[in-house]
Amino acid sequence: MSQSQGYPKLENQPLTLVVAEFRFAPLNLDSEELWSFREHLDARMGVRALQNTVQNARFEADGLRITASPLLRWHTEDAGESIQLEADRLIFSTTQYPRFPDFSKKVKNLLGALRAAMPLKGLKRIGLRYNDAVVPEADEDLADYLQAAFLPWPSFGEKPLPVAQHTTETIFNTPSGTLAIRALLGCHGQSFMPDVRDRFGLNSPIEVPADRATAVLDFDHYWQNPDQATTDVSVDKAIKHLGMLHEPAREAFWNVTTDFARDEKWR
Repeated sequence: MSQSQGYPKLENQPLTLVVAEFRFAPLNLDSEELWSFREHLDARMGVRALQNTVQNARFEADGLRITASPLLRWHTEDAGESIQLEADRLIFSTTQYPRFPDFSKKVKNLLGALRAAMPLKGLKRIGLRYNDAVVPEADEDLADYLQAAFLPWPSFGEKPLPVAQHTTETIFNTPSGTLAIRALLGCHGQSFMPDVRDRFGLNSPIEVPADRATAVLDFDHYWQNPDQATTDVSVDKAIKHLGMLHEPAREAFWNVTTDFARDEKWR
């Protein structure tokens, strides 16, 4: 069965954010080599990079050590895209996700442009993450959309109490890496998980009301390199790993949502 037959395109998909991340040995973001990459992205995104700093916390023998490192970010709300480069990772995120092959092509071009500008070594981690906002109609319930394992306990007391927040997290070892499936349920009005809510400067494509229970689903599939060698990064191999992360994450979405949600609400 092909991907399109098994997982057809959802025209009203609940997808709010997709993130691809590549971690590697630290780069010098102040080097002259990086200017060609910056110019490439300035032209591609139609905006100049915003330069900031990111705080890094690390526990060492004498206590917690906090260091600051530069961060470059390009983002355009019209295209729903953000590109973030830190010393040791490249992140591409979008709120306007096509089918995976087009997404993968964009990511490959981005990683290839960085690789052409300066040496990349020691690929440590590749991550692919999907956030979805599940928003039932006013006369519907989350049970119409999600499998029972993700629903909160029944209300208690003489009068039913609204669920302020209910969270779940399950982690699987897959043939391609580690898959964390998380759900945030409640009357929260959110469409992204809290840790990425304000991170990329992108607005949600879905309006989520705060007056009734909704859910954010988070499918976070990542691969970590067991080899600590600082060999050159192969763009083709990195994108192949990214592709291997996609299918289990897509299958997980199909397995935690209901036929009603996919066939009648999101199709």
